[in-house]
Amino acid sequence: MKKVLYFFPQNLMKSNAGNLTRAWTLLNYFRYKKFSVDYVYSADFWSTGTLSHDEIDKLLKNSSVKHVFKLEKKPKSWLSPHYWAKYKFHRLYRDIFKHKELPNFVNPYNKKRVKEILKDNKYDYIVISYAYWADFAKNKELFNGAKLFIDTHDFLTAQEQDVGDIGKMFKEEMRRLDLFDEIWTLSVEERYLFSQFCKSRIRYVPMTLAGNYTSISAKNFDLIYVAGDNHHNIRAASWFFAEVFPKLSDSVSICVIGKIVDFVPDLKGIQKYRFVQDLNGYYVRSRLSVCPMLSGTGVKVKVLEALSNGIPVVCSPRGADGLINKTDNGCLIADNAEQFVQHISSVLNDVDLYRELNHQAIRYFQRNHETGVLYSILDDAFDSSEI
Repeated sequence: MKKVLYFFPQNLMKSNAGNLTRAWTLLNYFRYKKFSVDYVYSADFWSTGTLSHDEIDKLLKNSSVKHVFKLEKKPKSWLSPHYWAKYKFHRLYRDIFKHKELPNFVNPYNKKRVKEILKDNKYDYIVISYAYWADFAKNKELFNGAKLFIDTHDFLTAQEQDVGDIGKMFKEEMRRLDLFDEIWTLSVEERYLFSQFCKSRIRYVPMTLAGNYTSISAKNFDLIYVAGDNHHNIRAASWFFAEVFPKLSDSVSICVIGKIVDFVPDLKGIQKYRFVQDLNGYYVRSRLSVCPMLSGTGVKVKVLEALSNGIPVVCSPRGADGLINKTDNGCLIADNAEQFVQHISSVLNDVDLYRELNHQAIRYFQRNHETGVLYSILDDAFDSSEI
């Protein structure tokens, strides 16, 4: 049985965000292949809370995970004064001298804990999520010959470009990625970019979801808009509900789901749901999805979720980031507010256009983002096609 150490910083049981969808997709693959998996998460940056005993029991029961390890935020001063002092010095040094550089969330204390895990366990493969934590891989001798993968999730320099020197951040990100045997990207754009500067193998490992193709009849909402509350989404929502939605027909209804509802005005035709248990249940009741992103990087999970349900998408150019082909994919691209209004109105009023986009969405998704596509790619990465 192959043994995998999987580092994903967040609590897998606390959210249904797109990055957790990715994590669960990998865990489902490991379970399908009967791999033995140890899961490591962080209680420091991006923390979504410590796993409770009930959550750990559920995770151990319903996935391939055998052990759960937590990286504490910081050591207890009375239990480990040496590492507490090192931790405090590291944080102070970073806050004073490194705050304008690409964030590095590896510190002496969590590195010590990772060393302990590696000392007590031998793994065939180690998967680390996000280059923020890439420096765990600096001392390869600690990994006892395990093959190292980094699941990048995103292009961090683009995300952090307002922090400091873009050139220095980019160079640092490429250095971190080259610590690994393989670099996984979610988008074809990032695969191309990283391949120009990194020596390690670059593998496109697409975001995949289960297809749930629906009929184009019996819809309760004209539009569906799903988003969290990061600054990219807040900016997009502010623009959409100021420049696009008021110019649509008064009869158009929209279902808004996610924390973004806190930033959506109370206008006629808008129904808000801050959290829903079954997102697919709302997609099947909606005719058209919108993704008005004006900034941000990487594949947009909300676009793939819509396509996985056979729902056409009207989006900005940023909304199509990460899609392996930019046409015949169920999306209409709008460069400005007027085009957004025109595309939405056309799709809602032209049955033939709607049917064609519906068919495009299904074909594109089946060819590029079905679970079987991902499993074939991962089989090659893990040398597991014969298992």
